[in-house]
Amino acid sequence: MRKNAINRELREISGGVCAPSGFQANAISCGIRPNGALDLALIATDRRCAAAGVYSTASMQGEPVLVTKKHLKRGYASAILANGGIANVYVDGKGTRTERMCHALDMAGLFSASEVIVASTGEIGKRVDFSLIEGQLKPLAKGLESSEEKGALFAQAISSDDSKAYQFSYGFDLGDIPCKIGGIYKGDLHVAPNMATTLVFLTTDVNITSEMLQKALSAETRETLNMLDLDGAPSPNDMACIMANGKAGNYIISCADTEYSKFCFVLRSVLLRICDKIIRQNSEKKPLLCKVRGVKSKQIARAIAKKVIATEALKVGVQNKEVDVKAILYTLLDLTPSVDLNNVSIHMYTAENSIALFEKGIRLSVDKERLAPLFQNESICLEVNLHMGNYSATAFGSVKM
Repeated sequence: MRKNAINRELREISGGVCAPSGFQANAISCGIRPNGALDLALIATDRRCAAAGVYSTASMQGEPVLVTKKHLKRGYASAILANGGIANVYVDGKGTRTERMCHALDMAGLFSASEVIVASTGEIGKRVDFSLIEGQLKPLAKGLESSEEKGALFAQAISSDDSKAYQFSYGFDLGDIPCKIGGIYKGDLHVAPNMATTLVFLTTDVNITSEMLQKALSAETRETLNMLDLDGAPSPNDMACIMANGKAGNYIISCADTEYSKFCFVLRSVLLRICDKIIRQNSEKKPLLCKVRGVKSKQIARAIAKKVIATEALKVGVQNKEVDVKAILYTLLDLTPSVDLNNVSIHMYTAENSIALFEKGIRLSVDKERLAPLFQNESICLEVNLHMGNYSATAFGSVKM
């Protein structure tokens, strides 16, 4: 196998979650939802493969998160089993009944129980009748196919009236070796920092060790999914998982070399696209982005950006076609007490234009007519530069207009 070079082209392709070779999907109705709607879904690969996950940091984590975290400690998985309609958050508090589903797959000779990723989404408070699920696992697995249509059924099964799931797929090259990454995501109106999207399932044919896969997913999530904040309410079932079966045949990624950097770039690009789509899914709201630059640490840059877009005073101001500079300055003083406001600059910008709102310690007077086109842009974008260091971060939110 040839050593991978760097080629950073990411191109959209067909196939969805089943685009990478070796992955299949299916969904059926098992009776959780009324009227025969799809509610039980499966993604599977024909071999055990490297897998990684990141999870909600809510104080109470749902049973699917607890079980999946335990299973992925070994770094391998063969399948993702998900149900819609009921969230399965508090079944017995230990994951016992959720584990039962995994063992049912094992007893049916389908997948090892410890290699199953489990996810649930839907109404909180109700309990699932697990006998409904167990009786449909064999028909669900029998209908597995490697097709975009089957991936669409999976997405349909975990969708809800106010939160639809979508699938996607991209091709890219590791040197001269073509690779693919696909997935399904479900954003939610109730998302907040620290694993801020309800569910993300990724598949890829890249050859990478489970250790490096986990390292990459954890690192790129911090810069993408964890930088989302729409309403400050995290879900107990949030998770993002990825399976990599190595079928592309690239030189194995086993350390933080150039091949690993390339894969991280691809993963980051995909997750950023998911973030962008999530903040645009509500037609009544407009995306709100805050880019923070010139900070001494990445951690502080992320904290500032997330707090700025979550500030209610800022959102109210934006609704009135104004930017509350004072609210931004208060955030800076709270999180970086040593900041020199004489060095801080705050701009509102688009791809074609940038207008200074604060520079050299002075709140600049800007005519509303000059700002009007920026508020009419498809996204409202703010940049805050502390001129104190070399680190930056961007947070993603939305505001009702």
